[in-house]
Amino acid sequence: MGCYWSTYMAEQILKVGIAGQGRSGFDIHARWLRTVPQKYQIVAVADLLPERRNQARQEFGCRVYKTHTDMLRAGGFDLVINALPSLLHPLGSIQALNAGFHTVSEKPSAVKVADFDKMVAASRKSGKFLLPFQNSRFQPAFIKIRELFDSG
Repeated sequence: MGCYWSTYMAEQILKVGIAGQGRSGFDIHARWLRTVPQKYQIVAVADLLPERRNQARQEFGCRVYKTHTDMLRAGGFDLVINALPSLLHPLGSIQALNAGFHTVSEKPSAVKVADFDKMVAASRKSGKFLLPFQNSRFQPAFIKIRELFDSG
């Protein structure tokens, strides 16, 4: 899947909608996306707080929405970054996948395995990528865990 995604990304600038402009949505995802304008363009942001919507409109020149469902209905992007509050990650990701968008899910993607299984099922049914995000994967503890998994 990684090779296909890399090939897909190389072919076009991906238009991105970000659901949630809190710490993860703004400080992690939006900040990084802006460093690679040859690959990504933030075209839509959803957040309940008016000041966050105003900031997104000013900084990104994008469309803004009060709710992620309004943003999904409007469309006009290729990829959704689900940075909603943690308890909404499963529902928000499933809604984005069902609406036909590749979806990055901020951690935790789901608290219950059953919820994550529903996310995977929505990804398979829609034919869109579900991409769980883990921004700590280069920290020593995560590197050690990966080594343990790789060792069998």
